[in-house]
Order: sequence, then structure tokens, then C-alpha cells
Amino acid sequence: MSTIIRIAKRTTPAARAAFGVALTATAITLVLSPSNAQTRGAPGPAITIEQDGPTLPPLTGTAAVGRVEIVLTDSGRTDPFADDGRPRELAVWIWYPTRDASGPRASYLPPAWAALANNVGPLMQDLTAVSPSAYAGARLDGRPPVVVLMPGLGQPVASYTALAEDLASH
Repeated sequence: MSTIIRIAKRTTPAARAAFGVALTATAITLVLSPSNAQTRGAPGPAITIEQDGPTLPPLTGTAAVGRVEIVLTDSGRTDPFADDGRPRELAVWIWYPTRDASGPRASYLPPAWAALANNVGPLMQDLTAVSPSAYAGARLDGRPPVVVLMPGLGQPVASYTALAEDLASH
């Protein structure tokens, strides 16, 4: 059965944000529920809590994964979310296959984001403790196809880390 959820255009940004938080909490509860994995034949939880902290699922592809973060600035537009009139900035994260499986791992969140995102919301957890599979700034391997992945419903790009890493590993 498929369910379509529509948010009326007349709702306030705060109401839409609250809806997004509630929807996210529900989705995480369903994913992390052991009974859900057993009854539907799913492979298990999307995030595993290890002794050293939460880890993402292992990659299913054969390639190691690299990640770079860049910030694009549009000096012709002001940022509608900043009240100081600065130019619009767009954070772009790029995951790609690499042969260089050495060096530091990419962080789940950039340090500037982690300070804002940690211990906020109903789940209250330290997102800097999540261990991604990607290596920070590793060398690109070959000329892989491009997949554009854009988060929706106000979710941060980090929420899609496991999916992006797995796609890049193929």
C-alpha cells in the first residue's frame, strides 16, 4: 500500500518543520525496530550502535569511497536564510569511487555543522560519533557515472550518507 502525504501551501514554515521532524522520527523508529526487520525480511537496522559509536552499513560495492566537500558562492544573490546580507552559499558533497583506501575518514558532519546539529531534536545523539566509510579527499578512480542526490523534506545531506557511499562503491 502506498501513502501520499501532501502539506498545504498555507502551512507555516514552523509547521512544515515540525511535520518533517515527526516524519523523520517515525521513519527512524520503523527502520531501527528489530521486529520490522524480522517481519519483513529486511537485512536489519540502517545504523548499528557499536562500542566505539554508531556505524553505517557496510558498502555492497567493490570500490572504496572518497568524499570531498566544496562550497559554491553565488555573489549575485543574497542568502535568504542569513540576516547579514551575505552572498548565497551552497554546500556540495561529492562521493566517488577510489583506490586510495587510506588516510583520514570523512566526518559524518563538517565541524561547523556538528556544533549546530548535535543533541538537537527528539533523538538527542552525538552525530560526530557516526563513522562513515568514505575517505576524506581520496583520489578519484577513473571516470565514474554521475548521480545527483538531493535531500528532501528539509533533511540534511548527511542523512543520505549511507546511500551515497553505497552508490559510489559500485
